[in-house]
Amino acid sequence: MEDITEIGKIVKPDGIKGFVLLDVNQLYEKSVEKADFLFIFIDGLPVPFRIEKINSDRGLGLKLEEVDSPEDAALFTGLSVGLHKKDLLQIKKGLVNEKDDLKNFVLFDQNTEVGMIEEIVLYPGQLMALVKNKSGAIIHIPMIEDWIISIDQKNKIICMNLPEGLLEVIG
Repeated sequence: MEDITEIGKIVKPDGIKGFVLLDVNQLYEKSVEKADFLFIFIDGLPVPFRIEKINSDRGLGLKLEEVDSPEDAALFTGLSVGLHKKDLLQIKKGLVNEKDDLKNFVLFDQNTEVGMIEEIVLYPGQLMALVKNKSGAIIHIPMIEDWIISIDQKNKIICMNLPEGLLEVIG
């Protein structure tokens, strides 16, 4: 059981052929797409289901072997799901593996300095940088891969393209 990493949950049935719609930590979406099996935690125990097909038209939908109707799929609504550790792909830019190494990096939003990274924390559903800004306040910046422009290991700088207004909302 320690070889199974919880990555999200089943939200609801999807369509009429037994697909389930997943809510998965974005760090693991590519891993799900490459995996052969998804584990569903039933009564606290991980039960393997072979992934037959993936539909990503409206989120992450999966067709699991022997789940052939919306009624079958509905039985799993709200249950946690996981992947075997061997199926977890290395995250692009190595954020999870390097999270301890990113401490004391200076985070920039394009050309504007946001502050110094005090710590990188993996919250359920999101990797967050805890950044101390110039006024000394700690702000939480989601470490979303698509927002990262570059990581300069030598100069200890992370350059991001944060959504407009994000710093005003969280700062």
